[in-house]
Amino acid sequence: MLRINNTTKILSFLLRNIEQHNINQIARALNLSVGSTHKILKSLGENKIINVKELGNAKYFSLNFENHEALKYCELILIEEKNSLQIENKTAKVYIQDLEKYST
Repeated sequence: MLRINNTTKILSFLLRNIEQHNINQIARALNLSVGSTHKILKSLGENKIINVKELGNAKYFSLNFENHEALKYCELILIEEKNSLQIENKTAKVYIQDLEKYST
């Protein structure tokens, strides 16, 4: 089971919101401190998991879909969310099982 921490929250947010966001937007959307968000984004940027675009004094962040490691993180996040939906929502579980019958 994937441990949900602030890094996972940020990656999940960037996965679902493909456009670029600055630190304040990300922190506000996830109810995180700007300092904590900055520290995580800096680490993700150094590891090339996210793209950092500087416009004047502002920095904007987006997922780096060309990075194999970033894609694996996203895959794990989506799998974990699917699994938690199956546990929490019986109707979703039925739909997921039906869809899996037809996946290739």
